[in-house]
Amino acid sequence: MVSTHFDDGVLSCANLIAATSSVVVTVFSEGPTTPGKISDWDRACGFSVGDDVMAARTAEDAAALAILGATPASLGFTEYRSAIPLWSRALIARGIRFALNRRGSGELTRRITDDLADRVRQLDAATCAFPLGIYHYDHRLTTLACLNVARQRPDIRWLVYEDMPYAIESRQRRVLALRRIQAAGFSLEQLTLNEQLDAVRKREAVACYASQLQGLRGRFELALTSPERYHLLTRRAASATQ
Repeated sequence: MVSTHFDDGVLSCANLIAATSSVVVTVFSEGPTTPGKISDWDRACGFSVGDDVMAARTAEDAAALAILGATPASLGFTEYRSAIPLWSRALIARGIRFALNRRGSGELTRRITDDLADRVRQLDAATCAFPLGIYHYDHRLTTLACLNVARQRPDIRWLVYEDMPYAIESRQRRVLALRRIQAAGFSLEQLTLNEQLDAVRKREAVACYASQLQGLRGRFELALTSPERYHLLTRRAASATQ
């Protein structure tokens, strides 16, 4: 199971994680190291200058996954929303959009792809789930890297889960994310998984992300009250010859 940030996997597919005793690999598990500074998002989550933000989030994630019987792992990349000041995001966003439009050929995407491929090989995974990449550049970069690994490892069963709460908040962004994966040469078949739904257990796990929930405010309730959505990823035969 691949999660973009510490909370994304549990918000989006806690029941699948619990049913499969997953190893949950978080891609963006580090924050900026510049002392005396804090991002707008971290401030909204209740942190102050000097707080060890990522240590707190790592502990939250470990507690949440323990409730679900899963194992945490991380790749150690620095998350976009924490690393970039608000005033410079518009400029940086243009560069990231350029890299995304080049189908993930940027240096950061290559590094994530290589590290994910190594981790998947180490885990000897037969099935791997990753986010649809509906919103935020971190999510889209994670999806691109996972698609790259999926091309390398057709022997693995690849599942795509819809990022919550974004899949519910914006139908348009959800449709665009689905189209991006199809444009990359893949097909998606919506799945209804038979894992036992446990709303109480999911709520307990989500509650462990106290800082993230403070930043999300009431939006996390969308993830708790909406069904988890999954798709089976397959590579189209025509794209294999390109």
